[in-house]
Formats: sequence, C-alpha cells, structure tokens
Amino acid sequence: MRCRVLVHLIDGTSPDPLGDYDAINLEMKLFDPDLAVKPQIVVYNKMDCPDSSDYWDEIQDHFKGLGVPVYSMSAIAGTGIKEVVRAVRKKLEELPEPYLEPTVERNYGKQILEKKRSDRLDDFQIIPRLYDRTWIVEGAALERFCQMTKWNYFESIRRFHAVLEASGCAKQLRKRGIKEGDTVWIGEVSFEWQEDTDWGEVADVLRNQRGNMGAHNWPH
Repeated sequence: MRCRVLVHLIDGTSPDPLGDYDAINLEMKLFDPDLAVKPQIVVYNKMDCPDSSDYWDEIQDHFKGLGVPVYSMSAIAGTGIKEVVRAVRKKLEELPEPYLEPTVERNYGKQILEKKRSDRLDDFQIIPRLYDRTWIVEGAALERFCQMTKWNYFESIRRFHAVLEASGCAKQLRKRGIKEGDTVWIGEVSFEWQEDTDWGEVADVLRNQRGNMGAHNWPH
C-alpha cells in the first residue's frame, strides 16, 4: 500500500475495544506484514455514547502504558475530528520522503516486529479425513489467528468467519466437498461446519454464558 500512516479507528461501543485493537493489528500482520509496521494514529470513536465515553480514562491509561498516542472523537457529533486531522498531518510531516521500513518497533507492546512474509492467512493446506468427515487445516497464520481469537465475544467470532472467507479457506473447503456438520480442525481449535450461521442464536448462547454482551460490562 502507498499510504504512509494508518488511522486505527476503535469502536468505543464494542464489548472489547482493546481486544479489537489487538486483533486487527494481528490481522494486518498476517495478511500483509508491510501494513503492520506502518505508523498508526489510534482514534477512539463514538464518544457521544455513554458506553464509550465512560471508559475514556481507562483507554487513555492503557495506551499511555503502551507508549501509543490515542485521540477521542465522535464522528456523528463532529467533535475531535480536527484534532485527529492535525495529528495525521503532523505525523506525515515527521516522516521522511519516501518512508522506507526496515525492521521497526511495533506500535504496541514495544516489541520488534520482523518483516516476514512466510506467515500469511492465505498460506495453508487442507487435509481431508473422510472416514470421519474431519477436515484438518494447516497454516501458521490461520492457526495463530484461531489461538488469538476470543471465542466468548460475538464480534470475535464474526471476525473469524470473515477471515475464513477472506483467506480463501472457506472457499477451498467447499471446493473439496465439505458438508454441513463436518468437523474442521485449525491448530487446537475445532468447530462444526455450518453454511448458514444463525448469528442471533450465537448471540443468545454467548449472552447466556456471559450474562450480558453489552459494552457497559467492559472491561470487567
């Protein structure tokens, strides 16, 4: 990608906004390592909603601990947008032209992120075990994504389904002849294959397990 700075927009009304932040950064690394090393402007959106604004102090403290600047805004109310635009302009002015990225310090966690293209979400193989209708998917990036997925969060499960589609894994499973009710293993995670997921039913199950899926329970 030709862009030099990414604006990482966090949905403040999500049940787990910090989990979303980590998951999206991981997705970028696995899809394209070049994306993960680009500078980011982190923006906490929907400050007009109480479920979002009530946790702004905790959000600030979290990112301060990571050494990552974070800005708040409300797109619908139009507040904080100018500050975000100024921050993006300032960051662009600080970067050399052109911006070249060797191994750089990661924006979160202060860990070194090596640019490796070996682990990509579209790099996998499928091993069918037809005698018991089991499909084993082997791929370092997909296995790591499964390991990092928070299975008790509705948004995380939806994101996992989207990754299966975007990586081409779901398409390949269908092409190979997977059927409703078959078992799929990715790393240490197994699940029953369903073509038409009832997301309302999934939400009800998670709600019963956790008591409530609402953002006002975050981060406790």
